Order: sequence, then structure tokens, then C-alpha cells
Amino acid sequence: MSAIPLFAILLTSFTIIKSNEHSKDLIVLEVQEPKISKQQADAFITEVYATFANEEVFNKQQRYDRLLDLLQNRVIIMEHPLKQEESYQKLSQIPLRNKYNSTLSRDTSFNPDDFNVLKYAVDFYPKERPIHYRVDNTNYLIKILPQKQLQ
Repeated sequence: MSAIPLFAILLTSFTIIKSNEHSKDLIVLEVQEPKISKQQADAFITEVYATFANEEVFNKQQRYDRLLDLLQNRVIIMEHPLKQEESYQKLSQIPLRNKYNSTLSRDTSFNPDDFNVLKYAVDFYPKERPIHYRVDNTNYLIKILPQKQLQ
């Protein structure tokens, strides 16, 4: 057998083995749909901004995009057991954002699937670390993630 075909076979085998080794190192990122749909986010914005929603949010693309990102990507509602000596600020201690809608009221019960965080004057723009708020008398925490820094 000549050296050239043998070399070609060995090179091909080595390439296949090497590519299989690299495929083991690949990280598969799972793309998840946002927890809140665009329609639900629009309803939350409308609830808080009422008749000013178009003027203050929907007609200002950058502001709308920031609020949509907040609702879909940076607010996480998670179960976390209530502890005796915790220091999380309680949702009941946070004022309502009722500048545009004077009829806005606090939730009397908590449902993580339809909770509108925009109603509350929480810190939506933490600098470096997430901020947590306790939903009173529940095992739920609201976690607000910082915005991603532009590179």
C-alpha cells in the first residue's frame, strides 16, 4: 500500500476523532420563551400608565423596549422559604407607582403568573447585584436583575 493513501486514511480518521472530541465540549444553550408574553407586558404597562400609556411608553420605542426587557428577562419570581431573620424588604412597604393611574391598588392576593411588578416603586435598575423583595407572608421572592452592561 502506498504511503499517500495510508496517510489520507489516517488523517481522515484523526479529523473525525478530533471533531467528536470537540463536540463533547459544546455547550447547548436552551432558548426559553419569556415568562411574560408581549401581550401580557402591554397589559401591565396599560394598567400602570392608563390613558398615558401611548404617550409615555408605547410611542417611545426605547422606553418600551426597556420595560419589555425588564418584564420578560430581569424580573424573576421565585419560591424561597420564609426565614425568621431575613432582611428582604416586604412588598407591602413599597409605594405604588400611581402617578399616571390614581386608581391603581395593591394586590390583595399573590399569583406569580399575573403579578404586575410595574405597579410597585421597586428599584428596576440595580447597579451590579440583583435586588430581592419578599411578597409578604409567602414563600415568594421577587428578584430584579441588573441590566446587562453594553460591551
